[in-house]
Amino acid sequence: MEYLVVGLIHRTAPLEVRGKLSPTKSDLPEALWAMERFGVPDAALSTCNRAEFYPLEPPALTDSHARGVR
Repeated sequence: MEYLVVGLIHRTAPLEVRGKLSPTKSDLPEALWAMERFGVPDAALSTCNRAEFYPLEPPALTDSHARGVR
């Protein structure tokens, strides 16, 4: 089994970028649906300083996945 961890931390990613990957409570249902649609996480962790995603079956990632958070 392969694992993939995708994450951002406050030391390497500016607040604007981390904010795009950290949904608010009211945004959470839509954010979870969008992530499932793109096959991204089976688990996600988001705090004030980091965001991490753990897909169990890593999708084929392309530049188009990253463009939405730049």
